[in-house]
Amino acid sequence: EVVSSLNTLNLGSVSYWYYTTTSLEKYNPRVYLGTTQVIASGWNRDYQQGITLPEIWPEKTSQKGEANYELIFLFKCIIKFAIILLVGKSMNELQRIEFDLLKIFVAFCEKHNLKYYLSDGSTLGAIRHQGFIPWDDDIDVCMPRKDYDRFIELASKEFTGDVFLQTYKSDKYYTYAFAKLRNSNTTYVETYFKHSKINHGVWIDIFPLDGLMYKDTSKRTLIKYRLKRIWLYVYLCYPRSAIKRVRPLFFYIDIFYNLFMYLFYFLNACSIMTKHIEKKMKKIPYDEAHFVTNYLAGISTRKIFTKDIFGEGKKVLFEGLEVVVPEKYDEYLKILYGDYMKFPPKEKQVSKHKTSGFDLNTPYYIFNKRYPSPEKLLKKAKRKAK
Repeated sequence: EVVSSLNTLNLGSVSYWYYTTTSLEKYNPRVYLGTTQVIASGWNRDYQQGITLPEIWPEKTSQKGEANYELIFLFKCIIKFAIILLVGKSMNELQRIEFDLLKIFVAFCEKHNLKYYLSDGSTLGAIRHQGFIPWDDDIDVCMPRKDYDRFIELASKEFTGDVFLQTYKSDKYYTYAFAKLRNSNTTYVETYFKHSKINHGVWIDIFPLDGLMYKDTSKRTLIKYRLKRIWLYVYLCYPRSAIKRVRPLFFYIDIFYNLFMYLFYFLNACSIMTKHIEKKMKKIPYDEAHFVTNYLAGISTRKIFTKDIFGEGKKVLFEGLEVVVPEKYDEYLKILYGDYMKFPPKEKQVSKHKTSGFDLNTPYYIFNKRYPSPEKLLKKAKRKAK
C-alpha cells in the first residue's frame, strides 16, 4: 500500500541510492521495484522482475539558484520520510531481530572506536539491495584482529544476558573460533548443534580478520596450504563436519575421522583445540600482512584479499542504518561473486541454515529445558576459567 501511494506521488525512491551530483542540472533519480523486494542499484538498468519508473525530477532544472536548492533539499527530505515508512516492511521477523543485533553491535563499535566491516552476503545485500538479500537468514561482520580482540574483551562484560556474546570462553560447549552476538529471548537451533548445550538464540556472526602472507606472492598453492592447515584443526572441532555420508573409497579414513571428532567433542576437548586454532590464526599480524583473510570462511582463494581492499572502510546504508563495508567493495564483491549484480537462479535463492527448533518469541532455554540459560552458561565459564 505504501509503495502504491509512493508511485502515485511519483516519489518511488524507496531506496537510499538516489543519484545526485553537485551540479543541479543532473538531478535525475530513478528506481527499480522488484516483486519481492526493492532493488535500486544503478542507472537505466532493468533487473529481473524490475521496471523503471518515470523520472521523478526533471532532467534539467531552471537556474534559480538558492530557491531551486531549497526545493531539492525539500525533495530529499520527502524521500527520506518515505523511506522511514518503508524500512522494516521489507524485512521478515528473523531479519528484524538480526537487524536489531546489528544496531547494537554498530553502536558499541562506534562508542569504543572499533573498526569493523560488513562481510560476504551482508556486504552484497548492502550494495545490491541496500539491506538484506530477500532470502538471506543471517548477518556477517568482520573485524581486524586487534579490534576483534578488543571487542571481545569489552563486550564480554556488557553482553551477558538478553543480548549475549558467545565465544568458546563464555559458552563451554561452543566450538567456533569466532564470536556470535545472540538474542537470548529467541530460539533458532541449528541442526548441527541441536545436541549442544549452548545459547541457541538468534545471532549475528562476528569474524576476526587475520594476516595470511607478509608479502605479495603468486604462490596461491602456498597460501591455500596455510588455509588447509588451519581447517585440519577446525574439522576436528565441528560437529557438522562429522555429520556426513561415509565415502566408500575412504571408508576407514572417514570412520576414524568421525570417531576422533566425536571423542574431542564429548570430552569437551574442542575448547583446547579452538585455542590452538586461534593461536595459529594470529601467527601473522594483520597490520604487517599483505594478504588477509577470514580463516573460518572456508578453504577458497576467493576468500583471500589484499589488505587495501578493506582499508578504512566506506559508509553505506543497510535497511536505513549507516554501516561500514570494505573500502574497495566493488573489487571485494567481484572476487567473491563475479558479476555480483546478477541474481542467482530461483532454485538457489534459499536460506543456508538448517534448523531443528525455531521460535522467535520464546527464549531458547524455555523452548528446550536441556539448554542452559545465559546465567548458567556464565557460571560454567567462570568455573572453567578457575
